[in-house]
Amino acid sequence: VFQISKNTGIFRPCNEPDTRAHRACGCPESDCVKGVPVEQFSQAFQIDLYVEQVKKAPTALVERATLVEVNGRTDFCVSSRCGLAETFLDPRDRIFWKGAELYHFRITTNTCDRAVDIYAWVTGPPP
Repeated sequence: VFQISKNTGIFRPCNEPDTRAHRACGCPESDCVKGVPVEQFSQAFQIDLYVEQVKKAPTALVERATLVEVNGRTDFCVSSRCGLAETFLDPRDRIFWKGAELYHFRITTNTCDRAVDIYAWVTGPPP
């Protein structure tokens, strides 16, 4: 059990609760989170980021982003970069798990003035 993940979550309401389903660049530290996707320890995790603009089709983000594990966890690798709670994220990078349970990532870019929070609950680590 990684207790810090369970003890450090601080949530606040969304600025615009009526538009939770469609918000460009996300709502960081929000109570909008209803569930967390479950990921398998043995599977690499790909984060695909898109930029949404009013009246335009979403476009894939091709620039480097900053990835931070909000709870300070370092038991994961981004491609070959391991043991860092903060690192860069290139569009083709994958996350490889070294631990289990809740991960809370915050991603920032130069394109968006807001952060995107991504959560994963990792199951099936070796004993």
